[in-house]
Amino acid sequence: MQESVGGIASFRLRLPEKNSYILYIYAKEDTPENKDNVYAQVCEYKIVQEECCSPPPEPFPPCAYLNWGPGTSFFKYRLATYQQTAQVITREGKAELQIKIPKSMQFMAKLKSEHHSDSELGGLCHDEDCSQEMRVTANLIEVEKEKDYPEFVFTQTQGSVVSFMVSMPNVGFYKLQLYAIPSNDTSQQLPGVYNYLVNCKSSQGTCVPYPKQYAQWKEGCYMWSPLCIHKSLGQPKVNFKVSIPKAEAVAVVTDSEWTHLQSVQPGIWTGEVEVGKYFDRGCKVTLNANYGGDRTNYATLLEYNI
Repeated sequence: MQESVGGIASFRLRLPEKNSYILYIYAKEDTPENKDNVYAQVCEYKIVQEECCSPPPEPFPPCAYLNWGPGTSFFKYRLATYQQTAQVITREGKAELQIKIPKSMQFMAKLKSEHHSDSELGGLCHDEDCSQEMRVTANLIEVEKEKDYPEFVFTQTQGSVVSFMVSMPNVGFYKLQLYAIPSNDTSQQLPGVYNYLVNCKSSQGTCVPYPKQYAQWKEGCYMWSPLCIHKSLGQPKVNFKVSIPKAEAVAVVTDSEWTHLQSVQPGIWTGEVEVGKYFDRGCKVTLNANYGGDRTNYATLLEYNI
């Protein structure tokens, strides 16, 4: 398993049997100018496996790209993360990972001269906005079955930090692939920015899916509660607390019944919603926001299957 994090390339081996092995390591300079896919040998190791466990170790899961950890676009977009390794161990079948987007910065400059007035120099200098909003998405793939689980990844944003809440439906290895691109880029193909290998050693039984997230949810929204709504959680009434920037009104709709949330402070909405009577009826609960203009026009942000 090859992992590159923090300028350090790590190689972890699971050797299948007692024997001698040769490990060759190749590298090339990763720059825009060096487009040739030609690697030079930089290291050579002889490894002697004196003991072998029984049963033999399982191979590491294959990575979708060259290695686990950050990709070139991660550094290109100046992203950061608190996670120090690409290997993640779950707790009770859950994990949370965070990607930090560069803070919005605005720079202003004024040009001065002893020989010219401010009005004469005004057009020779301009302000610069270095803010960069990002579109992000994630794929969760169970390695053994090569099965996608989009319903078990929940993405939300608080300030400059994008959080990925992940639940594992089964014990085993998973690949969590993160993708991102600046919002002003119209490309439909998002480059990979980070590859995580998630090891779920135990789960807590029934895994409740997260709500489906629509495009506008990923524009800076954050949910404190509820992350899930399900009969098995024993909550006939749920308290909503959610941050939706720029929303003029927010409502929860359950089987055509509307419950309007109240704004306790700018951008934050709260309210209690009764859902118990809708369990076992195949209903959906949606979180919706009005962004001004037509007061009857609400965009769906989240959709819970209860």
